[in-house]
Amino acid sequence: GKQREFWRERLRGAPALLDLPTDYPRPPRQDFRGGRIAMTVAPALTTRVRERARREGATLFMALLAAFKILLYRYSGQEDVVVGTPVAGRNHPELEPLIGCFLNMLAIRTRIDATQNFSMFLHAVKTSTLTSFAHQDVPFEKLLEDHKIERNLAYSPLYQTAFSFEEHPLAQVRMRDLELTFEEIETQTAKVDLALELTVEGEGLSGWFEYRTDLFTPARMERCREHFLTLLASIVDQPEAPIGLLNLLSSDERKGLIELGCGEPRDYPLDSPIHRLFEQQVDRAPERIALIHRNETLTYGRLDEHANQVAALLRARGATDPALIGIMMDPSFALIAGVLGILKAGAGYVYFEKSLPDERVTFILGDAGITMVLVDPNIQPRIAALGVVALDLTVESKAFPTTRVTTPEAATNCAYAVFT
Repeated sequence: GKQREFWRERLRGAPALLDLPTDYPRPPRQDFRGGRIAMTVAPALTTRVRERARREGATLFMALLAAFKILLYRYSGQEDVVVGTPVAGRNHPELEPLIGCFLNMLAIRTRIDATQNFSMFLHAVKTSTLTSFAHQDVPFEKLLEDHKIERNLAYSPLYQTAFSFEEHPLAQVRMRDLELTFEEIETQTAKVDLALELTVEGEGLSGWFEYRTDLFTPARMERCREHFLTLLASIVDQPEAPIGLLNLLSSDERKGLIELGCGEPRDYPLDSPIHRLFEQQVDRAPERIALIHRNETLTYGRLDEHANQVAALLRARGATDPALIGIMMDPSFALIAGVLGILKAGAGYVYFEKSLPDERVTFILGDAGITMVLVDPNIQPRIAALGVVALDLTVESKAFPTTRVTTPEAATNCAYAVFT
């Protein structure tokens, strides 16, 4: 009826996957093995978050959910976030005396604007939460039927993250002469990629992050816990700051990142383009590790071979100085090989974020005179439809030799980056 129509409209066009950065490649089938990282929120911070929520006419649940969504946005870069949350399913009086589990899951969707402050975003979360709870009678299975969602064994449908919160958890239940107490059991399972579960404990909060162990390491989850706590503190300290600028990093993490970029100063040979300097390093130590990505490594020698194949492909397709080649790829070995290959071919590159709308991409393509774009396989049809050559390096470059392409030293050695 009306509730099913609400969800059809509410979830129309929702993203199929929240692509969080993982420590391991996502396996083709999820095995639901999980782990937990315990966390507590101090009473002082809990009180400040509760007061901030009350000031905005929201509940503590809504404020914590909003903070969790901001964390997911900052991790994924995706501005459309769907989080699952459980409801008891007993909102009708006639269900109260019945025995059984009526639990249902709601998919709470919120669009995120990084320029909003927390107060503005909390109001958006409040609205989406209240409307979702007002239409909670539709079973989750019916949502999947109505949206004709294509099931994927690699991840859960509709949402891959979940949040639950208990304001008044039951510690004991007395039934005549029988007294029951609750004890949490570590099941070593995870129903979704990442879940945050919190309960009120005294004046503070306690709970855990539950995660898939085939995607994340305990060390990453420990950082996730610290990031969430730091984010909560940033929210109450800077409620008017844009949520895209709220601090996630601890002082030690921030210091470490700054020190990482403060290495020993060295002279840079301005007469040599960067891809030639890279080739010199390849010749010195081809077996040394050049790249590390998601627990995989690539040597300088292999990276050079991949880049040479890309350069040969581009030259065969007519890329010449001062041509500009587009790149729309996720972080990967292929992305770095693409950048180096473009420079080796004597061209420059223009980087596009995947989140850019087609209208903006089309404008940049025309403005920069770009006729070729290196792409990931999943977006090749989208870019080809814009009237340019969309090259999937995982297929196109394999047939070309791995020897270096000779280009004039005066070839273009510039990199263009386009994000907005």
